[in-house]
Amino acid sequence: MFVVLLGFSALSIDVGRYYAERRFLQDAADAAALACARAYGVEGTATAAWDAADTILGSYNLNGNPLGLTVTYPAYDATGLTYTYYDDIVTALNLKNGIRPQTSPDLGCRVALYVDVPTLLIQVVNPGLDTLDLGVRAYAIARGGFLPVIVKKYSNGPGPGDGSESGFIHHAMKSGSDFLCTVISDVGCTAASEAEPGREFVLFGASQKGSDNKFRGFLVLDIRDFSEEDPNSGELLHDVYNGVAVDANENTLKDFEAQWIRNGYPGPDICTVDANEFQGCAQIAIINGASAGLFIDEVADRYKQDDVILAQLYDGSVKTIPNFTINFPNLIIGSGSESVADQDVAFTFSTQYAAALTAQVDVTFYPDNGTITGGSGDVLNPWVTGNATSGTFATDPTPPRTGATDTSYTMTWSGITTDLAPKGIYVVFLHGDSSAPYNDAEQLQIVTVNIDDQEDQFFIDSSDTYVNTADATVTARTATYTIRVVDGNGQEQWTGGADSVTLKIDDCPSTWTCYFGATSPGSPTLVTEPGNTHTLTVEVPAGTSNNTIESGWIRAYGLDGAAAKVTRVQQFQTAVNVATGGSGNYVDVIGYALFKVTTIDANDVYGQAISGTYLDPNDSALAEGKKFGLVPWEEP
Repeated sequence: MFVVLLGFSALSIDVGRYYAERRFLQDAADAAALACARAYGVEGTATAAWDAADTILGSYNLNGNPLGLTVTYPAYDATGLTYTYYDDIVTALNLKNGIRPQTSPDLGCRVALYVDVPTLLIQVVNPGLDTLDLGVRAYAIARGGFLPVIVKKYSNGPGPGDGSESGFIHHAMKSGSDFLCTVISDVGCTAASEAEPGREFVLFGASQKGSDNKFRGFLVLDIRDFSEEDPNSGELLHDVYNGVAVDANENTLKDFEAQWIRNGYPGPDICTVDANEFQGCAQIAIINGASAGLFIDEVADRYKQDDVILAQLYDGSVKTIPNFTINFPNLIIGSGSESVADQDVAFTFSTQYAAALTAQVDVTFYPDNGTITGGSGDVLNPWVTGNATSGTFATDPTPPRTGATDTSYTMTWSGITTDLAPKGIYVVFLHGDSSAPYNDAEQLQIVTVNIDDQEDQFFIDSSDTYVNTADATVTARTATYTIRVVDGNGQEQWTGGADSVTLKIDDCPSTWTCYFGATSPGSPTLVTEPGNTHTLTVEVPAGTSNNTIESGWIRAYGLDGAAAKVTRVQQFQTAVNVATGGSGNYVDVIGYALFKVTTIDANDVYGQAISGTYLDPNDSALAEGKKFGLVPWEEP
């Protein structure tokens, strides 16, 4: 009976001592990890980070040990090889005793402490348990810090203007030199710093205005990437996060985004940006209108004067997609040797596109040889056989825009000639490629060419040129399109007869399967005649990522009763779980900088830069503006 009572006493005394020591050490490790991570962010070196943790442990948190134990840990080692690890496996996750600063994947610190806790009564019951192993670990990182706001990098560009300090301003440069550089060159300016900050200005709020005069700097961090457009509805396609509805209106989004000022943004983080090219991952939806009161109140509750924030930067331009459209004429050409009359090519630009003064469109001509459609092309196309020349485009590329009201341009297409081109209806392609504000913004126009007044014809008719499938990351998905071959009317009625039209899949997205017919295996070609309806099936394999959009091409061709050829082509697109709708405007994040808050009033937040511009939001130079916090040890 005495042994039983001794066992219960051992549990109550020794286990209590053990957990008291564990709580004491865990508090010490937590505090040391936080101090280490913050010092790493502010001072930028691993030695400074280690010293901060060492100070917390040695001077404060390990003093007054409840059991009177002395807890030791290895001295600083940049390699970490002298630290101790569980099972002697030298990885961050196996750290047993030591302070280990890290830079990847996030700036932070791991702190692990280990001690043998002596027992009093347990060793009487079990002499082999004279000590109990005790290890604690804490992991703190600098993460996020993103606010649903964005700050103008420049004012009154392009700079440097006439040298006036009230002209062009680069807001991430120190006051006194911030007007001497340009939007494309920092020469003449010095980056802002704590010692030499930038000039004070409105970071965001009622007084900040974007290019559309309604934008006040407030973002929807959860709606991003406007690099695609639904070809049927014209709606912008975008990624959504954290449960935001794809069609949420701006009033709903205001309340939703305001919570991130209070609680911190949960991610995902905005990407590292490219200084030379805009990227979809850095396109962030905006909130227009009188939203200042809601957001400023939240900022005032969380921040005070001299607090540091990490801010996204933009060029002052609010954008929409498409940036430009092109209207090409269809061509009517004789069959002999002739020069075709000059054609007008009309361009229409969005106001945001026009405001980008370097924005130009370069036009390229493509014959129907498979370059565009991915197949073998049309061997009878006169530009393929050499019976026609493409001509040239006047002032190609288009001239730079002169301002936001310069939204149209007409280009002359001249020099098209034919030499005994075969009678029929063919296609060629004109492709517009933008140099700015998007290097990859483009428009493709199919131009129909009617040679020698070909009347007999048919058309590809389908309202199903775009299908958005469900999530295919686990289960394969199938998209189906209804394809009709439609006869011409009256004197244009097709005279080729039965089985005179061939439908062919010129191009199918890589690794996907395309065929005519509702069930597999189908055929990549079939013969038909006008009036018939067919099914185009696209099989999307399992493992295809969401927000994927792939394009393919189908072709219809045949000879009429007089052996004249008619060719038609049509593009189809298959999307995988792509969100549509929601906000229709966005800004491009072009960098990140630290700003110190100077004043918060009822409508605006004022501040000044204390860093230059960085492309990577996780750069250690920006860590002071991030949120420091403890995270699970198992996170990378």
